[in-house]
Amino acid sequence: QNVRGAMEISKKRKESAALLYQNPCTKLFQIKICVDTILFDDYLSANWDTDAADLSIRDTVVKRCLLESRDRLAAWFYCGDESGVRDIIEKITWDLIWHSMASGNLWNARNQFNLRISLMDYWNQNRRYESSMKQIREQLRSHLQSTEEWELESEQAFAYALGQAAMFLLSRSKASKLPSSMVNAVINVKNHEMARKKLKYLFLKYNYDIDFEKSKRLKSLMAHIMMYEPKGKLDQEMVLAGMADELLLYEKSEKSEEKENKE
Repeated sequence: QNVRGAMEISKKRKESAALLYQNPCTKLFQIKICVDTILFDDYLSANWDTDAADLSIRDTVVKRCLLESRDRLAAWFYCGDESGVRDIIEKITWDLIWHSMASGNLWNARNQFNLRISLMDYWNQNRRYESSMKQIREQLRSHLQSTEEWELESEQAFAYALGQAAMFLLSRSKASKLPSSMVNAVINVKNHEMARKKLKYLFLKYNYDIDFEKSKRLKSLMAHIMMYEPKGKLDQEMVLAGMADELLLYEKSEKSEEKENKE
């Protein structure tokens, strides 16, 4: 398999990362390259045995994750021993995606999330994670284009929509980079009530800078998020997924595309 597109990556971005998104990764050494490049900025392969005090990695989160995982990863990549690997991969990818989002590095977050999903599906051959992500994104895309009644179908759909709406509003900030405190505030939401309060705050803060068509779709999305009746625990991973993914609200509506084609 390759690093599959659970999250959408723009054509331009894919062309600049052809190694990751076009070439199949069917061997452990190829997976090792992806893990080293996407998660550790190529620090892993040069630091399997380097003492912690001698590691010249400025990013403390990357350094910590490398130290936590390198023994298990070495056993997997060089000896084929998978014991404990899935658990450590789940932990460090979550930590690194979170860190990339909080730092405003969406490109890193998307790559890391796609690698996380690909690796989870590596141990789950029915590809549940990737197919679930794609289905949720396509359903929301369809809803946002529709003029008919619709609803958020599941906790995952709600959480993904919440992440999309929150990141769209944050993207309207006039600051030169994403406000990390605001990103962290959304990522850290623990329940539906807190999530709605954070989203309402962002809407009131940034909705002045949204054109009519985007505002119409955003208000529809906001209304469905606010009216959603919880069916379980808030899915924080899907909130993060919605925030890190390409923003559907920036896509042109089908009517707009038809009008442009006629002109």
